[in-house]
Amino acid sequence: MGNNCSKAKLPRSIEADFSKGRKLRWHAYNSLTFSNAFEVQAKTPLLSRMQEFPKLLPTLNLTESTNHDPANRQKILEEWAILFNKVFFGGNVRTGPVQYTLSPPEAGVSDAICWFNNETKKIHLNLENRNVKDGESESEYTCSLISALLHEMLHAFIDFYSDKKDLPAAKGGEGENGHGPVWADCMIILQDWLQPAIEWDPYCQIACGVSGSMEAEGWEATNEQLARWGVLQIYLDGEFCLVDRRYCGCCHHTHLFDQQVKQPESAT
Repeated sequence: MGNNCSKAKLPRSIEADFSKGRKLRWHAYNSLTFSNAFEVQAKTPLLSRMQEFPKLLPTLNLTESTNHDPANRQKILEEWAILFNKVFFGGNVRTGPVQYTLSPPEAGVSDAICWFNNETKKIHLNLENRNVKDGESESEYTCSLISALLHEMLHAFIDFYSDKKDLPAAKGGEGENGHGPVWADCMIILQDWLQPAIEWDPYCQIACGVSGSMEAEGWEATNEQLARWGVLQIYLDGEFCLVDRRYCGCCHHTHLFDQQVKQPESAT
């Protein structure tokens, strides 16, 4: 038995194929190597590639004076999808065109502004500002959609190429909602890669995703992992919760920046 086990074929590391620009193979790679591959790619500053995408240059600083009507918002997102796929994912997010929808905040069965459908393998984006009631401006909503698009493209990438996709999150799989350690390790690298190229703060909801995954599957992130993901554990309203350390001015979601939160004496 020992000899048979030693001859078992190990999953491929994605780094070699990814760095050489090869077309990736479905479900063929050890997902624990994904973050290393992204980290190597991210050593090339995104700003050095922006001239390849001249249509995006005006969107590096999105303001209220930018045209945010749904048609123009879609054009902006289409260009960002091209950049993300080519630069961040090596052209390997093969979902086809993003599916754009228009539904007001009250409509639909979900409050999601963007989602990846595991069955159809399509990414969906809602161009209608669902958060206008919460005071999110049109420019902030466009920024939120760009961050959400990157979030969902990473989901698609992991879904397509991980050999562990069906395992629990704590074992390197997608788990209940796809926001386990593998996703978080990759997401923080991509978010930090994007940040220096733009004049608004990307917010990819790492704390929210990790918190939901931990609650759904019962795993616990280590202090080292939380620090790596830019996530703080705080005591708020009588319970512990996770928040993103970086203040993100482009969205209305709950996040704190170095906020001092007094913990009860019994808390550790």
